[in-house]
Amino acid sequence: MSEQLVKFSSKKELKSEKMIEKFRDKYIPHFVEIFQSSGSDLQFMILVIDSKDYVGMLVYGLAQNSSETREIISSQDCKIVCLPLVIGRQILELAYSFLSLEFDSVDKLNLDKFNKPVLIFSDSNMHLTDCELLI
Repeated sequence: MSEQLVKFSSKKELKSEKMIEKFRDKYIPHFVEIFQSSGSDLQFMILVIDSKDYVGMLVYGLAQNSSETREIISSQDCKIVCLPLVIGRQILELAYSFLSLEFDSVDKLNLDKFNKPVLIFSDSNMHLTDCELLI
């Protein structure tokens, strides 16, 4: 799976890997349904956010301000939202503009390579993968 994962900042890898496995086991069937039922040409992205992750919660807060954002799951442990790719990209750029240079630029993501992008925020790391690759 590591070749399918673009990882930003290499700290705390073990906890992040657990979040990815939890994501795969628990939530992938929901995301497949969302992407299949979208029925439009509009491309979507899904954000999976560990509620204890600072950057992820910043992105989540900004995403909530968009009327296009659809909340899938909101629990104490995890927030999951679906939003159009264009709006998601703008939100990520805005969120990362508030952060120090210690965090990598969103420009490095290259979201256009993914058909069904899923971003996972956990332990101050951001992982980008494609829902199609996880099925």
